[in-house]
Amino acid sequence: MRSSRNKKYKNYIVPFLVVLALVGLALLVLSGLPKYINKVVDKSTKISEYNLLAQNFLGLDKRNDTLILFMNNAEQRYGGGFIGSLGYVSLDKGKIKLDPVREVYYYDYFFGEANYTEKSPDPTEGEVLYSLRDSGQSLDWPANAKRADIIFERLSRKNVNTVLGVTPEVLKYLIQKTGPIELKDYKLTVTDTNITETIQQQVEFGKDKKQGKDPKTILTSIVTVLMERLQQKNIAELKDLALGLEKLAESRQILVYSSDYEVSQLLKKYKLDGSLESTSADYFLTSEKNLSIDKSNAFIDRKISRSFNVLEDGSVEVNAKIIRNQTLPVSFPYYDPNVPDVLTHVVRKNKSFIKIALPKKTQIIDYKGSTKLEFRGSEGGYDIYGFQSDLEPLVPSEYSFKYKLPFRLAGENYFQLDTYIQYPNGGWKNEVANEFIVPKGWNFKSSNLPIKQTDGKVYYNEKVDKDIQLKLIYEKK
Repeated sequence: MRSSRNKKYKNYIVPFLVVLALVGLALLVLSGLPKYINKVVDKSTKISEYNLLAQNFLGLDKRNDTLILFMNNAEQRYGGGFIGSLGYVSLDKGKIKLDPVREVYYYDYFFGEANYTEKSPDPTEGEVLYSLRDSGQSLDWPANAKRADIIFERLSRKNVNTVLGVTPEVLKYLIQKTGPIELKDYKLTVTDTNITETIQQQVEFGKDKKQGKDPKTILTSIVTVLMERLQQKNIAELKDLALGLEKLAESRQILVYSSDYEVSQLLKKYKLDGSLESTSADYFLTSEKNLSIDKSNAFIDRKISRSFNVLEDGSVEVNAKIIRNQTLPVSFPYYDPNVPDVLTHVVRKNKSFIKIALPKKTQIIDYKGSTKLEFRGSEGGYDIYGFQSDLEPLVPSEYSFKYKLPFRLAGENYFQLDTYIQYPNGGWKNEVANEFIVPKGWNFKSSNLPIKQTDGKVYYNEKVDKDIQLKLIYEKK
């Protein structure tokens, strides 16, 4: 019954994502919005949960003010990426008021005046004075969004009801679907294949920065062109666009926070809020934060390999290995106009801090070499461990550790092993390889996902860009 209800809801999540993405990115102009609102809302009246979300985000009952965080996941942060730019849009009964997209320093120049101090969940950090650009330090995105909300309100004196986080993957997708963008002022053609490099190069050493202007102006120019294009789309075309936006939401490239409790619970229910998934099963999340100013995180191949060994008493030991390889050499040299005598590169040696979330009271048995696992507190009911990864370009690095899960598997004739692998917010595709070894006398019976079997072992291997929930059932011979 539950799966049927979720399937029915899924039929309506597509138009909701259309509305949400268009609202958040301000891709619909004032004159066209009421027409689209009426068509979408009319189709949603039978679905009370969707109707609540639509009413809230579209400001149909009361005004909704949305803060948009443009998160650069080439410069990774636990919350999705470095917050380089901000947008702000108000919706009130079909009317839009849109602020220009601004670089984060427009507000962060005065971040000390906001005086937002918070005790970090990481015991090594203590009390932290947060800025907008560094507000995405938690694994749990609602915590990051709420932090950004408070700081922005204090600095701008503007109200915020909703926070929307988007990565460049969203703009890349919209350009892919609507075609290249000619920016005459920059003498550039922006495509879905060069948008990341183009924006980063313009921000670091482009025309606007050389002239002392806001270096993120190019982002406003791109969004303006997309606004004009999407204004001309009919509802069927917008729904088609939303199919891809739905996939981007599944891969956590679109994240939504609401200060309204009921709305926030719905966002969590349908995994749109970037929160840590709550589960009593085996849980695993790895996320990273770039420690230097390079933009190398977009060019790293990642593999998570885990071998589960179920012991005779039902306890489970896991050998884990994280493999990282920066596939691009030192690239994109430039001179910063503000430091004209120093040659640097957009992509260079990557230095990141890796955090791993494991079930509460997991026992770390061992780690090898440079992994040096450190306990870094708790978030969302999970224990957090971390280590620093320094990648030389084109040289793979492996990080290995072993741990014991804080529960035992039980059953006379059957037992079930559940594992939930959460995809990081704003993450990049990574390979997941799981191996399961059980005591003699037990046979694999079934799984909810395709698996392989060899010599009594069960394997799950896939390149993923979304959460994976794997359920394995074994029976006694």
